[in-house]
Amino acid sequence: MSISGASKTSVVLGRYHLLELMALGTTAEVYWAKLEGGPAPIRNVAVKKILPVYCDSEEFIRAMTVEARVSSLIAHPSVVEVFEFNKIDSEYFIVMEMVEGKDLQALLDKVRSRARTVSYVEAAYITKRMLEGLHSAHTICDDAGQPLKLIHRDVNPSNILLGYNGDVKICDFGIAKSTFSLNRTKAGVIKGKARYLSPEQAAGRELDHRTDLFSAGIVLYEMLTGRRLWDGGSEIDILRRAKSATMPQLDKYLEPVPPRLRAIVKKALAPKPEARFRTASEFAKNLGSFLKKEVLGYGRNEFSAFMKEFFSKEILLDQARIEDIELSKVEPVECEDLISDDAWESGHLGYGEFLPGEGDSAMGAKQAAKQVPVPSPQKEQGELRDPDTQQTKRPVGLQKKRPAPDTQEVAIIDMTQEMKAVAGAGTGDTQNEVELSEISQKDT
Repeated sequence: MSISGASKTSVVLGRYHLLELMALGTTAEVYWAKLEGGPAPIRNVAVKKILPVYCDSEEFIRAMTVEARVSSLIAHPSVVEVFEFNKIDSEYFIVMEMVEGKDLQALLDKVRSRARTVSYVEAAYITKRMLEGLHSAHTICDDAGQPLKLIHRDVNPSNILLGYNGDVKICDFGIAKSTFSLNRTKAGVIKGKARYLSPEQAAGRELDHRTDLFSAGIVLYEMLTGRRLWDGGSEIDILRRAKSATMPQLDKYLEPVPPRLRAIVKKALAPKPEARFRTASEFAKNLGSFLKKEVLGYGRNEFSAFMKEFFSKEILLDQARIEDIELSKVEPVECEDLISDDAWESGHLGYGEFLPGEGDSAMGAKQAAKQVPVPSPQKEQGELRDPDTQQTKRPVGLQKKRPAPDTQEVAIIDMTQEMKAVAGAGTGDTQNEVELSEISQKDT
């Protein structure tokens, strides 16, 4: 089953209407979908449907189930929520919230087409909100209070969604690493998009949450300057620059940026992790202080007005196209929910050891999950409120666009050998396996 572009009639998958194919990746298709039936009103969701070639792979499905279960534990307004991971007959699909809006890559593409950069106010706000969600992910615990030590490892503009209602959300934990990772990353293999790697990530060293802070700093730098931090040459050249932390002249390109914000960017881009912000919360707190002092505050309403004006034509086109689709009749079908189905878990050899809580369901872990501060030598001064106080969930609607063609990506999913040739995470372009030996021969 597949939809090319917008169809005049929806395709039914379980209780969901698939309306439009939004992204096609190496392992999955992502659809704009609607949920109909039951006590809940009709609502927009995103359906990530696993491609048939992977549905017969026990190892791949186990890995996807862990991704879905761990992602479902994160409850924060700035993280895209995962609702279900279902199986119907031989088809597997993940159901997520949709964000009516664009991803950050779409915003960057449009401002570049106008020979502009993102204003420093919008850039600071987007990064601040994304970091709040990232901190929630970094500090998530299971129901036993054990930190998952989740690292996103793929913070880039395509994984930051911007809502027309002013929301900013981080998504796609497809190559995230946690204490529940099914497979350990092979020594010398790098995961993540090359242009957004930290030096330690490019070098294949042991990572902690601060690698995500460096990647967030790259995203902020790119918004403010319109330039890539690691740019030019082949993918291997980019990796070599990232590994050696060969920086451009930051003060030169950040010269138009207010000094306080310039200092924040430079701290985030410190080559050594210990010189960066200690947590995503500290990084976000500094951006919040900047916005408060520089523009007397900038919030969701102001960003919503910006998005609606900047993408006014796209909003009208999206609405007209989707409203023209007729919903097909939904027939009852048998559906397995793999996030909360303990029977499925117990029937799959070796799976239970990766689940939160001994003998407990992942749904129970989700309900009991909580955030705790990342350990640091001293308390952060003026630290933001604990994310637990912000966990008001709002179902919202639209899309995650496929990464731009020039986005270079280096990644591998640790699966069977025959799958590695085409393996990918999320819905990005084809991902490649790059051994460190390829970028170190000339460096040693």
